[in-house]
Amino acid sequence: MIHLTPEVRALIARDMFQFRFHQFASVASASLICYEYLINFDDELRYLWSRRFKFGSALLLACRYLPFTALLQLYMFVITKDFGIPHCLATVRATSCFIYLQFMLTVLVLLTRAYAVWGGAHFIFIPLLIPVVGFIVGSIYALILFVKGLHALPFHIASGCMIDAKNNDVWIDLAILLVFESFALGLLLAKTLAHRKIYKQLKQNKPQRNILSVMASDGIWYFLCSAVITIANIFVLAGFTHNLQTLFLGMQGVLQNIMCSRLLFNTMAENEAPASTSNGVPRFDARVEPLSEAKNKSKSRRWSSVLIRSPLSPASGRSFPSDPFQFAQFGYAEPQSFYRTHSC
Repeated sequence: MIHLTPEVRALIARDMFQFRFHQFASVASASLICYEYLINFDDELRYLWSRRFKFGSALLLACRYLPFTALLQLYMFVITKDFGIPHCLATVRATSCFIYLQFMLTVLVLLTRAYAVWGGAHFIFIPLLIPVVGFIVGSIYALILFVKGLHALPFHIASGCMIDAKNNDVWIDLAILLVFESFALGLLLAKTLAHRKIYKQLKQNKPQRNILSVMASDGIWYFLCSAVITIANIFVLAGFTHNLQTLFLGMQGVLQNIMCSRLLFNTMAENEAPASTSNGVPRFDARVEPLSEAKNKSKSRRWSSVLIRSPLSPASGRSFPSDPFQFAQFGYAEPQSFYRTHSC
């Protein structure tokens, strides 16, 4: 029998007590995932499974189902009774990789939205591509450092693996994530401001909503929520003990994927809205034509089928782009000429 000093017994008791918080967080994350999935299942059927599968659909599918990988945390902290150190290390490393993929999916969705509202322009693609490559390289390096510092503790309670993080290098990933979210929001707001004059011309007695303003509004709210979560997690990594540093990382990945799926749902719902609603707020309905058919028509006919003609200003000659997730990069005729010929 191993003799333990009172100091060591106190440390073990502290670690076991703090481990309970990981169990509570994993149960909360699993409950949130299931709740979100069920309440939005009808939207998934409508906007994902009842439509032609495109790149935007792939993003929505990933945002809906990648959070279920957080159930592996539930298995690791609550369910498993295999307390072997190799098993616990393999599980926590797999969990860390899935959380990283959730962060990467968030960046991909936000940058894709920003790229789409700029019409898939080449002068936006390069400024997006270079930082993304740097983000991937830097974040993977930080992830490797963090994973190397994870250790399975040699003692346990009734179930679950007890993990200790020897470093907090994952804060680098969180900081990079916050920078890229700010960058994507800036691109979205820049396009909104660039066309503010056109939107003002369409305003009458009642306010109007268009797809770009909806995306900008959603993007602002998403950024505020994400910034609060990310900054709070950075403070947790910097100020808490080793056992509690990773407490909310899994929950942050789940929350951001859920918010991204709601961004996509809201964009698709706004684009599908009829030209007028019962409350009198005018809407715009897109008529989108596949690229294979558009190439066989003249330039004027092609753009008239891709762009939305405003019924409120027939003499203005202004048109608005349709759902950004139906632009050229998702298999439809590209609207770059709109941005070249309708600059503010």
